[in-house]
Amino acid sequence: MAVAALTNSPLTKATFAWAILHRSRNLLDGDWSWLEGVPDGMTRTRLFATRREARAWCVEQHGWIRRRPDCRAEPHGMFMPRVVRVSIQIDIVS
Repeated sequence: MAVAALTNSPLTKATFAWAILHRSRNLLDGDWSWLEGVPDGMTRTRLFATRREARAWCVEQHGWIRRRPDCRAEPHGMFMPRVVRVSIQIDIVS
């Protein structure tokens, strides 16, 4: 999602985007969930402008989980990632 789309709105107004939510459940770690990040060494969430774009990327990158019962079973407990709507808010700190 482009930063230019955020600059036209007031800084206290939330803007919405789509993200990929990973989930896993196993006996060792319990329930875990996290948002897909950008693999550049920083903690940035991968965002998409449309739900369709996010779903297509998710199936392309993580569709193999559906065909791998061994990854869904213990000890991994992986689930197919879900596309979720997230809000983005920018505040001026100082």
